[in-house]
Amino acid sequence: MPITVRIPSVMRANTATKATVECEGNTVGEVIADLVRQHKDIGDVLFDGDNNLHKYVNMYLESDDIRYIGGLEAPIGTAKELTILPAVAGGFV
Repeated sequence: MPITVRIPSVMRANTATKATVECEGNTVGEVIADLVRQHKDIGDVLFDGDNNLHKYVNMYLESDDIRYIGGLEAPIGTAKELTILPAVAGGFV
């Protein structure tokens, strides 16, 4: 069953400007592998040289942060949406 992956605007250059991509997989990792298969360049902004998710990349399966439900091994189950969000940092000068 396909799942919709929501792409943040800062990463859309890596998905041919698509805001959403339909992907397949039984786990978050399989879904992300399908996303990278469809849009190779996004892998460079999601993963470091050791193939670990960059620390600034957050992912939510529906409303659950994947870090707390199994990471890339988290099962998709009946979820219909995976959202990728880059971390935001900054402050006042």
